[in-house]
Amino acid sequence: MNIPFKIPVSLKNRTVVGAVCIAVALIVGFVLVPIVSNSASASVTVVRAKQDIPVGTLIKKDMLDTVSVGKKGLSDNVLHDVNDVVGKYAAVVITAEDNISASKLSSTGSMYNLNDGQLLISVAVKSFADGLSGKIQAGDIVSVFYPPSQNTLSGTASTNKVDATCPPELQFVKVAAVSTATGNDTDEATVKKQASSSNTNDLPATVTLLVNARQAQILAGQENNAAHLALACRGDSGIADQLLTKQADFFKQNLSSQNSSSSQSTSSQNASIPSSGSSSQPAQDNTSSNFSTSSLDNSASLGVVQ
Repeated sequence: MNIPFKIPVSLKNRTVVGAVCIAVALIVGFVLVPIVSNSASASVTVVRAKQDIPVGTLIKKDMLDTVSVGKKGLSDNVLHDVNDVVGKYAAVVITAEDNISASKLSSTGSMYNLNDGQLLISVAVKSFADGLSGKIQAGDIVSVFYPPSQNTLSGTASTNKVDATCPPELQFVKVAAVSTATGNDTDEATVKKQASSSNTNDLPATVTLLVNARQAQILAGQENNAAHLALACRGDSGIADQLLTKQADFFKQNLSSQNSSSSQSTSSQNASIPSSGSSSQPAQDNTSSNFSTSSLDNSASLGVVQ
């Protein structure tokens, strides 16, 4: 009588376990290892500083470079596109060869580092539309428009409509900051959230502009009128510089014209002064008065904003 041979249960278990281990080893060796290896050796393009960039500096394209580096150990916050960096400000000191990350940048510079003749003045955003529907941002170049003054007749506003005007002194002005009713400054990351918020305290309430003395005089004088801000440039530092230069040229030409007119007026008055001492004093007083007025106008036009 033949008794069939039976494989012990423990031996069956060992065979199964061994087969599973071999399968796992093959999967690890031929699938996972190449994936990990390729991932570690893969390279990406990152934006890197060519030079030291101080805090508050407006970053331009010639300050940056792009290099290819390995992904392993690279911060998720690092930026890969130069266009994401140009036009921003250094929030910290960035040294040469540093990788540029979002945490090192700010949409606004240090607005309190003013050059000679520069002033900061805030303009109230009286309605949702006045401030570009809540989308105005620091660093924008804007044109400031004012509606015509309402001429009243017998207590009724005049029916004659006149187009709003942009004073030539306010054609191109740089936005230094945008603040909510609670005093918090907005930035690019929160503009969309604030524009869609139902809480009016999250919307822009004031816009702070970088101006010179003459521009500040006009803005302060129009405090009771609604200022409409029209966007002229955003994100392109080259175009922004061109517009600000154009605005600066207006003040230079205006100042030159004032100086020329003042000189001609003074020369004309000096030529008409009579020789007799009795009548010379009024002419001197008149000259002094004109000089004072001219000096005030000229001083108000100084401080070109760039």
